[in-house]
Amino acid sequence: MAKLLCTADVHLGRRPTRVPEGLDAHRLGPAAAWERLIDVAIEQAVDAVLLAGDVVDADNRFYEAYAPLAEGVERLLAAGIPIHAVAGNHDHDVLARLADQFAGFHLLGRGGAWEVAELGATAGQHPASSDVQNPTSDVQPPTSSVQHPTSNIQLIGWSFPDRYVARNPLDDFPVVDPSRPVVGLLHADVDAAGSRYAPVRLAELTSKPVAAWLLGHVHQPALLSDAPPVLYPGSLQGLDPGEPGRRGAWLLSIGDGPARFEPIPLAGLRYGPIDVDLSEHDADEPLDARVAAAVRDRVHALRDELGPAEAIGFRVRLTGRVDVALRRRLPAAIAKVSTELPLPIDGVQCFVESVADRTEPRLPLEELARSSDPLGLLARRVLVLERREPPEQYDRLIREAGPAVAHARAAAPFASLEDGDHSDHGNTEPTDEHVRGQLLDAGRALLAELHAQREEPR
Repeated sequence: MAKLLCTADVHLGRRPTRVPEGLDAHRLGPAAAWERLIDVAIEQAVDAVLLAGDVVDADNRFYEAYAPLAEGVERLLAAGIPIHAVAGNHDHDVLARLADQFAGFHLLGRGGAWEVAELGATAGQHPASSDVQNPTSDVQPPTSSVQHPTSNIQLIGWSFPDRYVARNPLDDFPVVDPSRPVVGLLHADVDAAGSRYAPVRLAELTSKPVAAWLLGHVHQPALLSDAPPVLYPGSLQGLDPGEPGRRGAWLLSIGDGPARFEPIPLAGLRYGPIDVDLSEHDADEPLDARVAAAVRDRVHALRDELGPAEAIGFRVRLTGRVDVALRRRLPAAIAKVSTELPLPIDGVQCFVESVADRTEPRLPLEELARSSDPLGLLARRVLVLERREPPEQYDRLIREAGPAVAHARAAAPFASLEDGDHSDHGNTEPTDEHVRGQLLDAGRALLAELHAQREEPR
């Protein structure tokens, strides 16, 4: 059984965003996670490290990426561990230049042509077809005559030849030996027709004689298929709050029996959403205390999967139906939470990246909707959105609001706040559900304000 340590979308050269002062963004960034990946590879004596593209953030970050990449590659080769990679859309040019510096770094499928390679016919020996001897490199892969578990495994990979590739790379997938385990490496967009990033279909991937697929491009980890396993490992280190959850590498075991992937957390910084229900919130209880308690509970629940995480940034969402008076006081309370809640919990530095008010005013909507004034008209619209009926009124509200919501999503101040997988899609077209949510938030907020004004003594 061979053990292969797999990752993608490392984006060396970048640092995570929305990190508060006092925390070292470099220490919490991709370079540090890459160093931990090298440590794990050596400690576990893996048979190879596989990289599915976007190892480097962009060509203009060559020098920022070179030092950590070079150090990691040299350590791996000194330990007899070869590196096999494909280039993605971000590093289609720069990764080839970096790979040429090291004889044990094999870049598969240069120029957008599929390439088949042996995964080390002997321990630590690089396939002859990919040897790139460079007199400037002091590191040469060690050789051995000892037969190794990887000697029966093949790799097949395809690299981006340019920044954008609209064609399906599987259209010219070559013939491979189905009697031997094959691991496929590809940076691509799965089931995204019209994508400019090597669009492929999942059904095509699973139909090929490949024992396991390692994919790059989408930053959210996802196992798209079990048989054979088709894995987006996700980004090695989350780069912004739109990349929540556990991040790291994956250990692929392949050889005897079905191939399988196991996650290994390596990120030093983790992002994540957290909901705080204020339905039963005591108006006399400080909001920051309530949020701090929720953060502590979440950290304790995550304890077993945090790995080496040193910090967690929480995107807080306040939920529940609350009194109008409390809802009007929330903006000031939220500002206090945002500025006063960095706190260490079990050795992890926790901070609030943002706080969003998603509460609903506790209002007598049915009663208000019977009124003929503007407040009643607004209450009726909110009820239509909540109930999604009558269908014709609901559809008209969604249709008429769609362009305005799309415009707001595309605006720079809002685009950085959107959740998503950050896979270069650049799609700002809102779904009907997103439009509905935006309308409900705005409608309830205005309804609460108008109702409060009406109730105020004159």
